Amino acid sequence: MLSSPQQLQLAVLLQEGIKLLQSLDQVYDAELEILSKQDLDALSDITQRKTSLLTEFQQFRVKRTQLLAEFGISSQINGYQLPADTVNETSVTEAVVTLEKLLQQMQRKNSRNENVIARSQRNVQQLLAMVRGHRQEDKLYDQSGTAGLYKAQSRIGKA
Repeated sequence: MLSSPQQLQLAVLLQEGIKLLQSLDQVYDAELEILSKQDLDALSDITQRKTSLLTEFQQFRVKRTQLLAEFGISSQINGYQLPADTVNETSVTEAVVTLEKLLQQMQRKNSRNENVIARSQRNVQQLLAMVRGHRQEDKLYDQSGTAGLYKAQSRIGKA
């Protein structure tokens, strides 16, 4: 069982992690808006901010691991959960639950933004192909990476 000062120290650290994730949440929403507007300057700025927050969160994870090691608790438990017999402070338990929910939310938002980027990249590639005069059916490989149109392949083989 952790002592009260240890639980307080852990609660403060967990609150720091929650604040970082809340800031990251705002950055992911701003990133989505910027991606939809296709503002490259703002995208560069928001990417730097996101990188900074992710670096800070990594430092938080290291601090958390070190603090738990000092308390004699393994940090390799399911996610951020702690053994039930170590914490009797509800603020610590609530902070752990909030932290895990925020992490799941960040993963969903990151995946959402990745999908927007991938879709935008496909659109740009299709526009470039049209501008260059390439027909869609003349691709060597399809989206899955398998062989596409044989006609395009045979032209390369003849060259």
